[in-house]
Amino acid sequence: MESSDSQRLQTIANELFNLLTEQNLTSTGSYRPDNNVKLHMTLLNSKYRQEKSNRDASFQGFSPNTRTSFSITGILKIAGNFYFTENQSFQQICLCDRLSFDPSTQFYKCCCKLEFTTDGIHCSHMNKM
Repeated sequence: MESSDSQRLQTIANELFNLLTEQNLTSTGSYRPDNNVKLHMTLLNSKYRQEKSNRDASFQGFSPNTRTSFSITGILKIAGNFYFTENQSFQQICLCDRLSFDPSTQFYKCCCKLEFTTDGIHCSHMNKM
């Protein structure tokens, strides 16, 4: 049996998917037999890490590294009970293209922002680069 928190998270994910569909930001068709968005989480993504030898080097553009598995035992010992947020509200959600990289932010490029206001949810499409 799912917890009430799990059910609320599933409802939020489903509603966001519906909003993205209304904004033509999703592919068409049924996405799951139960009509629920599949919830998953990436704890650490090693694809865009910088090797120690590359951190101080200046280079043009960005080249993802070959993925190498590693142990997160040390990280879990330090931050195992860390809460990223609790009882927090959000003013916006940025939707990012996970296959692109923005050197100015050192993160994925934002392709759409959903802003939550007292008037409702507003969608801003960003320019593709």
